[in-house]
Amino acid sequence: MCQKKIYLIIGLLCFLIAAAIRINNNFTFAPAYGYDASGHLSYIYQLKEGWGIPLANEGWSTFHPPLYYFIAATLWNLMGKWAPCPLHILFRFISTLMNLGMALLAVLIIHIICPNNPPWQLLSFCFILFTPMHIYSSSMMGNEQITAFLISLGLLLIIQYYKSSKRSSIILASFISVLALLSKYTGILLFLTLVACVIYKIIFQPYHRRIHLTNLLLILLITFLLAGGFYWKNTALFGTPFPLSQSYSYVKGSMDKQPPGERKWADFFGFDLTLLIDPIVRKVGQKMPLFRSRYIWSLVYSNFWFESFSHFFILNYGKWRKKSGIILLFLGLIPTLLFVCEVGKESLLILQKKRDDQMVPLLMLLFFNFGTFIYFNINTPHYSAGKATYFLASSIPISLFMSRGMLSWMKKGKSYKVIGLIMTISLFLLSSLTFYLTYT
Repeated sequence: MCQKKIYLIIGLLCFLIAAAIRINNNFTFAPAYGYDASGHLSYIYQLKEGWGIPLANEGWSTFHPPLYYFIAATLWNLMGKWAPCPLHILFRFISTLMNLGMALLAVLIIHIICPNNPPWQLLSFCFILFTPMHIYSSSMMGNEQITAFLISLGLLLIIQYYKSSKRSSIILASFISVLALLSKYTGILLFLTLVACVIYKIIFQPYHRRIHLTNLLLILLITFLLAGGFYWKNTALFGTPFPLSQSYSYVKGSMDKQPPGERKWADFFGFDLTLLIDPIVRKVGQKMPLFRSRYIWSLVYSNFWFESFSHFFILNYGKWRKKSGIILLFLGLIPTLLFVCEVGKESLLILQKKRDDQMVPLLMLLFFNFGTFIYFNINTPHYSAGKATYFLASSIPISLFMSRGMLSWMKKGKSYKVIGLIMTISLFLLSSLTFYLTYT
């Protein structure tokens, strides 16, 4: 049996296992649990009942663009009582399908960038299928997964454009960008990446400057014609295209109770080491210590490699899950450090013009995500703003750079390869067991 077939069989088995975990969780997860689940559900219900698009200050989640909620409300109206399962499970399946779709897109993008590299494809595939953030968030209803999928699909089209310079790819990416912008504010990341990548071409490919300028104008025209109305309405009503529901008194009152209450630049340069002995930051029914809410990257890290905000384990969080959380946080240290090193190395190579342009869109999206996340946290000084799911939009670059870093590390020698394999298999296996929900 050839090597490609072996990797294909392993990949298929991994996909089926990951899908089975998510499907089980969809049926087991409590109906109104998950990040802002009740707010998402009430928004869907409002559209289902034909009340129209609510204003940003009329509910917990009504500041979001309406596309996802229209899709869910339409499904509700079409299926109604004929649905084969409770409707909240159907909404979770939307998230699951989008998340599994992102894993497949990671494989396709690596195939475009570096054909005939099954190990990289498989490991990147698994870093989406089996990391905790992806497992637990793909069983939560909401617009995050569909937006992340659209951004990932748009990223694939941008990379294709970098390879072939076909205008059809960039025009299709513009339409995907519009859908992302109408699903969640995070869609701005795809739009910014699209514009920045074409500007990059204008600067560094002067012999095709006129073509790229035309493409840039088409991107702007498509986006402003199709998505501009929603954001213009927000600006006219609230003075900003991106109003948050915190102007709604009930939401503001609840959010203002969350620590730390203000953000300092020092919060971006520290780390809460107590995570390595107690991985849960938010304990239900207990007041969160101020120091546990301060350091942004420890919140993100603990929420990526575990579910430190306890929205997922709220019904059944036993001692064994606490212990597995501690192990997962330790196992995640080397992949995270290798990811940072890989991004730094790739950035330097591109700055020195020693790397193919196809890596530019990955880095653009990643850095825009980091920049907007930091800006958001400065202006929203609450611990819940440190959720790792704000980086779902960068799932593809994170998985690609993390997996490539791990593979490079394992190529250093036989002992590195053995340790790397044990580490990744343990990580994926423990994550699968920990995030397979059983409520008894």
